[in-house]
Amino acid sequence: SSDDRIDESKLSPIVLWGKDVNKGIITSSTTNRKGIVANLDIGPTITDFLNITMIKKSGNVIDWVDEDNAYDFVVNMNSRINITSKVRSKTLTTYGIFSVIVMLLVLITLSLKIKIDNRIGSILEILLINLYSLPLVFLLVSLLNINNMLKFLFGLVIFISLFIVISVKCNRKKLLHLITFFYFILITLDILTDELFSKFSVLSHDPIIGARYFGVGNEMVGLFLAVSMLSLGLLYDRFHNKAINLAITFILVLLVGHPNLGANIGGLITFLSAGIYYTIEIFDKKLNIKSLIIIGISIIAVVAVLGFVDVKLNPNTTHLGKTLVQIGNEGLYIVENIVVRKLLMNIKLVGISFWTKVLLFNVIIHVIISILYRNIFDIIVEKGVQKVYLSCIVGSIIGFMVNDSGLILSSIAINMITIYYLFIIVNRSQHMGNRKWINYGKS
Repeated sequence: SSDDRIDESKLSPIVLWGKDVNKGIITSSTTNRKGIVANLDIGPTITDFLNITMIKKSGNVIDWVDEDNAYDFVVNMNSRINITSKVRSKTLTTYGIFSVIVMLLVLITLSLKIKIDNRIGSILEILLINLYSLPLVFLLVSLLNINNMLKFLFGLVIFISLFIVISVKCNRKKLLHLITFFYFILITLDILTDELFSKFSVLSHDPIIGARYFGVGNEMVGLFLAVSMLSLGLLYDRFHNKAINLAITFILVLLVGHPNLGANIGGLITFLSAGIYYTIEIFDKKLNIKSLIIIGISIIAVVAVLGFVDVKLNPNTTHLGKTLVQIGNEGLYIVENIVVRKLLMNIKLVGISFWTKVLLFNVIIHVIISILYRNIFDIIVEKGVQKVYLSCIVGSIIGFMVNDSGLILSSIAINMITIYYLFIIVNRSQHMGNRKWINYGKS
């Protein structure tokens, strides 16, 4: 019900009962979640029960799995889903607002050429590194069995306080790199373990609005894009091994796009674009028409291969496989419909979403910083990170265009890159004197 007074729940209870139906928890290949099915699954389930063929169905037959304490499981899961959905928008909006405030403070300090001494530098570094850690806090909080607002707020306070203490006590540049790698490892494990860490996170699924039931959502794709690209850059600086970087890039594409893992076709195209551009960068090649054609053909080829695997080898065909089958049956106009729908959705979001302002603010920051430090970018930023910087921007642009809610994907990715970039500038300025940096950049 849309009425919040009804048990503060937006999910409808559903009971499957009848001949040959055993005790347990319902599920379906539409959701791949214990205890959750889509309303689209009800029709196929009834027709299957009556041995009637249903053509052009959108849902799948509801099944069930064993569960000893089924009722307690459903009640607890329902509470966790509802509290996550309730705080999701406000939490992410607060994160966006805090991002703008902190980055604006840093931008004013750099633009006014305020000398960044140890005291000012430490304050700015602590603010930036805790801002950089906030998405990690959202993931860690979701590991707790949080089923009410008080527990959610308490979890946030505990983890944020912990990161503040750590950022005060530790070498903050090393901590920044460590957090980046931790993000990379955690999200990789999350994808491999069926969203063990993010299933009830504000950055992940929301079954109530039907945005996504499994796999990697656009918020997580944006976060993963930034931290994985930064991790690749840091690894390149450490080992200078192109083969390692190429292997990891290939694995990232599979993680996000494989039907049994990330199952995000828009994310697949996003990571392919960023990965191919990064490959061009590490081999010091120039981006030209030939390169663009190769990128386009590569994306089509990889999508086709994964689509074939989804249709032929996956017993529970995902959205990618179903779309390719539909194109084969009904023609290329299906592609046109998908493109138009995604464009209209993004246009709508750009007009109403707070993340539009966050994205524009990040663009303004990059423009101003590029003017202030236009001649010393290669001195400020590590060589490897220089190569992933534009790769992440390219991935964000492509991700914005090919996803229904690509705006938040692009905003989160660029936001993380901006925070990292500003931290490096503040850190270097603190040790060398930012007046010298800016004067050098203008010379």
